Amino acid sequence: MLTAFRLPKDRPVELVDAGFAVRNVAVLDLKIPGELLVREPGAREWRHVCICTAQRMLAIHLPRSSTMMARGGELHLLGQLAAEEEESDEESDESGEDELQEAPEADEESDESGEEELDHDLAEWEALCAQRRALADAAATRGTSWEEQARAQGLPLSKAGLALHRRCEKVIAKHGLEQGVALELDSTLRGLALRRRKGAFRTTDVYSGWDAVPGLPSTPGLRAVASDALSFPLTAAWLASAAGARPDAAGELRLLVLGPESHSELAGRRKWAAALGAMPPAVRLLRILFVGPNVPAALDGGTEAWELAEQGGAGRVELAFLRGAFSAVASRAPPSFSGRPALALAFHPGR
Repeated sequence: MLTAFRLPKDRPVELVDAGFAVRNVAVLDLKIPGELLVREPGAREWRHVCICTAQRMLAIHLPRSSTMMARGGELHLLGQLAAEEEESDEESDESGEDELQEAPEADEESDESGEEELDHDLAEWEALCAQRRALADAAATRGTSWEEQARAQGLPLSKAGLALHRRCEKVIAKHGLEQGVALELDSTLRGLALRRRKGAFRTTDVYSGWDAVPGLPSTPGLRAVASDALSFPLTAAWLASAAGARPDAAGELRLLVLGPESHSELAGRRKWAAALGAMPPAVRLLRILFVGPNVPAALDGGTEAWELAEQGGAGRVELAFLRGAFSAVASRAPPSFSGRPALALAFHPGR
């Protein structure tokens, strides 16, 4: 489990209960670089570790009773606590019988204490994530590329990965791809609809509708870039199948998508017809409710619908949108979207 430490300027922090494997260090203020100093048990002098101007990766282990300090500017450390054994093997053997005693049942007070501790940890993590994101945004504002940021932080870079990234950039420019918007969606939907009509539904075949798309990249990595936007509806279809979600007697299936973003799940929203296209013919009406604080205000309370044209019958997908926390806005859902869904989804939760 990852743990965060805050090191105020010139205020030593001792590792009293456990050792600490430091994985990342970041400054609080980009204008004030910070120097990380450590002093291990028995040492008299401080040892210099690094000077941090933004954030960087580290790989050092500090034993219990070590002391850490920031000089210059405040630092935040991220890593893992490493508890150390107090007892020798002989002591452990002698006390083995005692360890078999039943643990006391947790009472209400311990439950409340645990909830408070979790709330406190969550608040610290949210603050840390906001701080790290601010550092990355500030670096991007200065024109620092993600490659330069990675090198400055001491992160390993893959030459093959960079080469693929640059090739992907060319594909994006060539096809005019937009984040979250599917390429050649009509061709994909026609292929999916044909398979639904024939009853030849297999989740692994959902990308086969792309075979006839002119100019589609042939290598798997570049095809993945071009098809990235479809990952949301096709993943939803696969999860519904894996979870055993079934339509009702009228052929209706309802899904709930929590925490959607305008540039991903909610961009090019007609792509959600692909979710219906990737489902068995028994699903004739797919209703999806999107709820989250980042739902655009212009969509809040609205609905959209598309037909999936098929010979021998038509499928229909309907979308509804609510802006806010689910517990606060669920009561505002349109009547046809209210009630318990067959499946609730959250893509990239906590990102």
